[in-house]
Amino acid sequence: MNNSLWETTKEGLVREYVFSDFSTATRFVENIARLAQEHNHHPDIVWRYNKVVLTLFTHDAQAITKKDY
Repeated sequence: MNNSLWETTKEGLVREYVFSDFSTATRFVENIARLAQEHNHHPDIVWRYNKVVLTLFTHDAQAITKKDY
């Protein structure tokens, strides 16, 4: 994965972000959480220090749907 592209996998649409430090990654995750709540569509988030991996997948449909794009 790279910082500029979403990858389609069997788990869903996946994108990795790498930040300069923990604090910046934390703010990013907080913003994603707020937006996800507003849209009632929640990504899977893996967060390790300065790296965040988001996976979008519509669990109700068991597929990638328009909601994920």
